[in-house]
Amino acid sequence: MRSMGRVLELGRVPFMHWGIVSRYNWSIKLAPLLPRKRWDPLASYAVRPGLRAGYYSYISPVRGSRPSSSKPRDILGSLSRGEDYAVFVTLDTHRVSDPLDLSEPVMMECRGYEAITIINRFPAMVRCLDPEVEEEVLRAVEDEYTKLARGVALISFPTSYAESFVDAGWRNTRAILRSMIEALRYTVESAVRDGYQLIPIYPFFNVGRMAGASQPRLHAQAYVDLNQDGYGAIMDATLKTFASMKGGCHLCESEHEGRVLVEEGRWIAWLSLSPRRNLHVRMALKRHLPDITGLDERDLESLARVLVDTWRALDAVGVAPDRHVVFYTRPHGLDAEFHVFIDILPFEMLGGIEVLDSCRVARYEPRQVARKLREALQSLEPLNSNSYRLRRLGA
Repeated sequence: MRSMGRVLELGRVPFMHWGIVSRYNWSIKLAPLLPRKRWDPLASYAVRPGLRAGYYSYISPVRGSRPSSSKPRDILGSLSRGEDYAVFVTLDTHRVSDPLDLSEPVMMECRGYEAITIINRFPAMVRCLDPEVEEEVLRAVEDEYTKLARGVALISFPTSYAESFVDAGWRNTRAILRSMIEALRYTVESAVRDGYQLIPIYPFFNVGRMAGASQPRLHAQAYVDLNQDGYGAIMDATLKTFASMKGGCHLCESEHEGRVLVEEGRWIAWLSLSPRRNLHVRMALKRHLPDITGLDERDLESLARVLVDTWRALDAVGVAPDRHVVFYTRPHGLDAEFHVFIDILPFEMLGGIEVLDSCRVARYEPRQVARKLREALQSLEPLNSNSYRLRRLGA
């Protein structure tokens, strides 16, 4: 059940909050604060007319306005209790506000829902640009390598407090995934309706402050890039790799050579042979699926279980709790071979060679690590409910 409270009129929305630039909050003096997508001229290249690939930056000074303190507050919980304004996209899988419409932020108490997806209040991209000021805004920003950053930034989180997948349990983890996937479907449908053709989607979890989480509550994020100007170097390399397989698929065909950590239902997780971090775990759907928005209910339940078990194994061997979970999915509208996969990357300090190029100096042999993680997971008690979460949180 949802209980609607106060509404924030559009004339009172501050500049760039929820990605809104309007006649009410725009002034030419704010031009330096506009979010930009800037391609590095030394590390990007044309892949076809109008499209680039390689390294780019989102430059968004409004990100500095995010709440911060020595002890992060649970802002997301206050939003679900109706104590602050938000733009709600999905409650569980129920659609609320069109992510590309200029909806007024509201205070809304969300009872009886497991997970919520909202628009990020401090995004890296403009979501809604008022036609009345659009020409002046674009003139203030754009050149050969720079565009006004446009897109939708989503945040998905459980209504029950948890700080990790183990804390959340598989049911709440599944709820986060379901809400996020439905919000992504909603966003893509709206973008296609508005004429967007190439739509890169970047879903991820930052878990732990060292991994970039500004909020302690477990939450997923997704950047939906609506610049229609290309995609990053890793995505370009991955697309080229799948294209080189000429109808085959490494993820469908590989047996992972004794490096399997968890295999449950529709997903399999294993230790990467060329790790981007020490203890880099890669996960893939067993069936060939190019687009994350095609995941069904059984896919999401299986994924939730594998995420929880993988997290438990990493915890059991003492891996630092700060980790990234990044989802790779084919850009919507691109006719290319792809197979959805996920990387779990524990946070680590990087050295010079690792910053200089796309490589990692790893100190663990993946097969030995896989065996150690399997043994650690097998030694743990079965986790069939959220009871472990309750013990961890002292509830």
